[in-house]
Amino acid sequence: MSNEFKTNSFRLEDFVAIALGIIAGWAIVQSQYFSINSIFSPWHHDDFSGLAESSTYTFRAVRLFSSNSIIFLAPLGSITYYLSFFAICLSYLTLVALLVQISFDIKLSGRFNFAFGFAGSAIWFAQSSAAQMIQYLGLITNGLSALLGFAAMLTLHVYLRSRHRPLLLVLFVFLCAGSAFSKEDMSLFLLWGILLNGVVISFERNTSAAVAKCIIPLLVVLIAYGASLSHDVVYGSAFLTGKSQAYDLSHPVRNIIANLGFYFACSRSTLILSLFWTAAGIIALVQFIRIRVFTPLLYGTLFVSGAYFALLAPYLILPRRFDFYAMNFLPLLSFGIIPFAYLILKKVTVRVALPSALMIALIVGYVFYKTDRVDREAGLAWLKMLRERSLKEIQETQRAADLGLATCDSVLVSGVSDEIGPFHAVSTSYFRNKLGLSTNWVMRVEPDTRLDTWRMARPYLASDWQYLKPDQIDERSFTCGLKFDPITSRAEITAPLELSSEDWISLGRTHHHLSVVPSFSCDRRESPEAHGMQLVLAKLASSQGMSLQNGRRGEACSVQRSQIAAGQLEVGTAYVIGNNLIASLLHHNREMKHYCRPIDGFYLCSVVAGKHGLDASAAKSLVPTYRVGSNVDFSQLSNDDGIFGEGWSGNNEHGGRWSTANEATLIFHPSELPSSGFTLHISAKGLVGDGLPAQTVEVTDRLGRVDEWSFAAGETRELSIAGDAVDQNGFLTLKLKIPNATNPSQFGINDDQRKLGLFVYKLRLSRKTD
Repeated sequence: MSNEFKTNSFRLEDFVAIALGIIAGWAIVQSQYFSINSIFSPWHHDDFSGLAESSTYTFRAVRLFSSNSIIFLAPLGSITYYLSFFAICLSYLTLVALLVQISFDIKLSGRFNFAFGFAGSAIWFAQSSAAQMIQYLGLITNGLSALLGFAAMLTLHVYLRSRHRPLLLVLFVFLCAGSAFSKEDMSLFLLWGILLNGVVISFERNTSAAVAKCIIPLLVVLIAYGASLSHDVVYGSAFLTGKSQAYDLSHPVRNIIANLGFYFACSRSTLILSLFWTAAGIIALVQFIRIRVFTPLLYGTLFVSGAYFALLAPYLILPRRFDFYAMNFLPLLSFGIIPFAYLILKKVTVRVALPSALMIALIVGYVFYKTDRVDREAGLAWLKMLRERSLKEIQETQRAADLGLATCDSVLVSGVSDEIGPFHAVSTSYFRNKLGLSTNWVMRVEPDTRLDTWRMARPYLASDWQYLKPDQIDERSFTCGLKFDPITSRAEITAPLELSSEDWISLGRTHHHLSVVPSFSCDRRESPEAHGMQLVLAKLASSQGMSLQNGRRGEACSVQRSQIAAGQLEVGTAYVIGNNLIASLLHHNREMKHYCRPIDGFYLCSVVAGKHGLDASAAKSLVPTYRVGSNVDFSQLSNDDGIFGEGWSGNNEHGGRWSTANEATLIFHPSELPSSGFTLHISAKGLVGDGLPAQTVEVTDRLGRVDEWSFAAGETRELSIAGDAVDQNGFLTLKLKIPNATNPSQFGINDDQRKLGLFVYKLRLSRKTD
């Protein structure tokens, strides 16, 4: 009892020709619903979660291979991720086409392979269930599983129909394991291939030969998928542990009945295709039983129809259903139309059988295109709208970040409750990684909206966002707000306060620039832009037609601070200066052209006719009165105690405080002004090491150089200061220049990279006669 089919081999050019045909078929049917701006933009919560993945490779991940593939792709960015996803889906469809050709035992040349890929692709992409296949990144698990599963099936066909090719079996093992650990949905498909080929071998030779040939692949499939399921059980797969109603498998019969109806008839084209191949499979089975011979037509029809149900079966038991899962089983039916028609027509006329079969496939594609047009175009238009809106929301959030959203401690987001997009995800990681926004996000969730329903259905999901109903929200408690217009997706950024004083709204008349020192990018803790104030200042600058100079980084930060500390304020620029830095301007009160004063919680320095220097009341509030003769313990002193100007560490450490620059400032507002002057007593030590036996410290007051010290171990020095070193506002400012300050790591002391010089334990300012 002979069989008519043989094993075909394929070349790289066959793969390329089919792939190009598939791309062309997709372009004809769907490309008008894609734009270059949004094609690489995420829109679904799974897309954002995937792109935000930043963990290291792990054996504990559920669906081990696909999960670690996502971990690999995520840091490469959305363009690389999407291109990889496109390549996976395209390669999978190409393998489907090749597998169909092998199953029906046909071999096509280059131009016919292109036409084959084009016609099969047109049939598939004309169906409404194909809309999300290359748009929903969450399907990457399906794509990897299907790609590796179909590659394994191709390898299996060649292995079972050849002799003594153990390398093919090794390849099958790896492909099968990769598919199993990507998703659990290809096992029955592979078992069907083994079973059908085993029957063929038993008819060609005998049952013993069939068992001998098939037993190892059978064990490979069972072990691979058994290991995958066991791994998922151990590490908590939601599918297997049933954490929510979405994964409730307690009603399999009810689920199967409902899902059969859904997947058979999710569109009219799908119903036609499913019924055709079901009927063809039954007829082929009856014909085989009658003639007991496997012809290519009988084998191919049995394989495709049986594989359809094997690929469909894993999705029948699930309590939820999505038409995009059709990407696993409907492409096989779509590409199978061509060889089926070819072998039928070949019995009538060999010469025109293939062109006629391709023409029939194109006609089927056109019929499906017209039949599913309304549902398909509605689905594609919906996806286009979602992706463009999601892109707009990402861009608006980026704009808000540039304007200062990153400085906000908490952000209330509204206007996004009834849509899918970046705020529909479960994690803030996407914005944190892409935009550098690490803040407390709260979503305003309107009742009975999409987001409300979605969150209620997934209580098991841990989320970085807070989802609150309107009655749970006190808008006054949020630093900033982001109000999206549901129609245009434009965002209104709300700041904690508005600057309405005449001092602010007149700045643009005499200044071209507004400079913030230190900027938020230089010092997140001390910057006036912290806690959402960057938004306030950005809006102010925009309303006054001024440029906002706040983007400095790295070395520019030090230059910026040094200019302020030296009193070098540019006439055409207004300055908003941090509390710790403003005190350093006391030393330059007489020569300053800017007038600095506190307004609305900021220190504003601008050119004001008839005024200059630091406002006296502001100066006194910055530097509390120092009681002459009292000891100042640096280990107990805080930044708010008014002694510290620029150049000191932010924290007390081990009994004192380090200078952290080549220049440090001390500021006193003495309780009395003795005519004889003062004596400064200071206990300190210098940072020393190989080649640096001591630190040199040059001390100057506003009148000029006073003295030069040398510090090694803990020592006490005294300094005589003239009474008229105190300025007209009653402040005494001392600058300590430490030219040899360096970081301890150079001496192997520790890993501290700060520029340290002088460590002060305590000091005392006394009357000169004491």
